Amino acid sequence: MKKMKVFWFPFAGGNKYSYRPIINVPSILLDMVVLESPGRGARMNEPLLTSLDEIVEDGYNQLVAKLDWDQPYAIYGHSMGATVGYLVARKIAEACLPQPLHLFFTGRPGPSVCRNAVPSYLLNDTEFVERVQCLGGLPDEILNDKDVMDFYMPILKADFHALDRFVYPSDQTPLDIPIDVVIGMNEDITMEQALAWKTESTAPVIVRQLPGDHFFIYQHTAYLLKMMTSRLVALTV
Repeated sequence: MKKMKVFWFPFAGGNKYSYRPIINVPSILLDMVVLESPGRGARMNEPLLTSLDEIVEDGYNQLVAKLDWDQPYAIYGHSMGATVGYLVARKIAEACLPQPLHLFFTGRPGPSVCRNAVPSYLLNDTEFVERVQCLGGLPDEILNDKDVMDFYMPILKADFHALDRFVYPSDQTPLDIPIDVVIGMNEDITMEQALAWKTESTAPVIVRQLPGDHFFIYQHTAYLLKMMTSRLVALTV
């Protein structure tokens, strides 16, 4: 069986290397392609984007350029990457192009859920770092290194700025694509917020929890890859 492309959208502050511990695991079915926004990783010399519309447009263009339309494919995104992946899937549907076979999202409530009362871009640096820390995404060796923080802060702020300005369009038609959603038991997302994904598709939407904080995905690599493989095999046989 030919490998199926799964396009991975990184979380806020992430780049094409962020998923390395997961995508380096050999797979006989999955061809995992990590997409990357400007201003980081291999696209460091490009200006950062602070609009989700621009980030989605960029991700959409990358995906379209890398896809063989005669072959099935899927989309995965964690946290901000889930929102971007979802919006890219919507853009593909609106363009009447072949849609993803399946969507896999982790660490993110449904896009209709409004979360932050105070937009991140209105916080001072200390308050902003505290908000990011709540996600469990900044280890102490980064937090305690001023040079590294000076490097990452503009990237993180650009991504959070884009997310905070996203306005959910309440009149849109649901997708018709199966979705799997997984959240961490110890992250700041309730099951009710995760179940909001069920309104985004007329196809089955399965929501579950795994032990861990916001970045539980690194503790459950085998589970996530097995889930993706089994879902995609079932849809292609």
